[in-house]
Amino acid sequence: MKNSNSNSNFNLNNQNGNNVANVGGGNTTINVDEIKRLTLRATPNSPIVNARNSGSSNANDGKERKQSSSVSSGNKTTIQHQQSSPALITGNHTFVIPPLRKTSPPVASKASTITIPIGEKEGTGVPKLNKPNSSETKPPEARQTLQKTQTSPNLPTEKKLTELEYRQKIIQEILDTENAYVKHLNVLIEKYMKPLKEEGKFAKEPISDVFANVEDIYNINSIFLSRLKERIESSDAKEVILGDIFLQEGAHFKPHYIKYTELYQNAQHSLSTCEKSASFQTWTGQALEGAGETIRSLQIKPVQRITRYVLLLTDLIKRTPESHPDYSNLKSSLEKMTSTAQVVNEAIKAGENRQKILDIQSSFLGKMQLLEPHRLFIREGALSKVCRKSTKSRWFFLFNDLLIHASLTSINKYTSHQIWKLSDIRTEDFIH
Repeated sequence: MKNSNSNSNFNLNNQNGNNVANVGGGNTTINVDEIKRLTLRATPNSPIVNARNSGSSNANDGKERKQSSSVSSGNKTTIQHQQSSPALITGNHTFVIPPLRKTSPPVASKASTITIPIGEKEGTGVPKLNKPNSSETKPPEARQTLQKTQTSPNLPTEKKLTELEYRQKIIQEILDTENAYVKHLNVLIEKYMKPLKEEGKFAKEPISDVFANVEDIYNINSIFLSRLKERIESSDAKEVILGDIFLQEGAHFKPHYIKYTELYQNAQHSLSTCEKSASFQTWTGQALEGAGETIRSLQIKPVQRITRYVLLLTDLIKRTPESHPDYSNLKSSLEKMTSTAQVVNEAIKAGENRQKILDIQSSFLGKMQLLEPHRLFIREGALSKVCRKSTKSRWFFLFNDLLIHASLTSINKYTSHQIWKLSDIRTEDFIH
């Protein structure tokens, strides 16, 4: 198996029941399950193996080596664990990650309400189970009325729609939601973007980044909406054909929507930067009265729209007979729109990962360059290090190719102690 996010070859094997990966030509081994479990959540009170300094030895240290033959030579770093507890060994220091305890959620007990008659002595009353909402407690007249209501044949029943009526309903939903969507885009542009760009006092703010390429999306969707309206209004209800419009106009969606979703996380970050300005917050608060929605709530609508198209087309195909002249084009439109939605979702995830790495990068003291095209953030967590005189908390950041050992300073910034490449780390499972 190849790891596309790394320059190393990543081969997955099974050794003694454990998933083991060889990295970098077989010289480095990573236990895949161990890396996935590397949550690093140890607490200061967790059992920790004492840090071992070079040259020091004692009886316990010898016993340790006998029980678990750790590997630590040269620049190689070893992560190992005893009895399912992983340990990170860096040559001079050892960090142990105790296994997470699984706790079962409390099970709610079923209990009946018990009433003890008032006035009786303690221990002499006979408990009685309550029967709330029981029809037996109602008078005979009420019971007869209830029975007549439940069995009355004259109750109105919901009319069942025909396949054609269902199809018409879905077509109308496509038109209505598209009309509302284009109006929201227009509000974002006319009520927020253009006035903010014209305001000279916000010239230093990243206004353009907040709105990305929303004007391009508004233009292509306005054309799409115009064609939908014209077709639906001019066609007989039985013969409405929309598949060709989705095919032709949908072809223009993909590049613009992919670009928007790639820029979406940066747009959110830019908006947060602008919101730090008191004058910006005052201005947007006043604009909200005429807009009806905030910038942030309007920003996300293009991100959600492609997925909505997939759902609407799926429903329309279900209500369209295979003999219908629109069936073939609808199927093709759904396939293309599904492909666009998948690419858009991947772009969203990539944008979120990029923003997370940038946030981590900015949380360190000094210059820390972490953003790389292939790099993926996996997780972060705390780990306790036991030294000779005290226990110190350390924070770890795990990426698909790096492991960073850091600690939080008094000014709420991280300082880096060590950065390891995963190609220099090996994990082993020891069973006793």
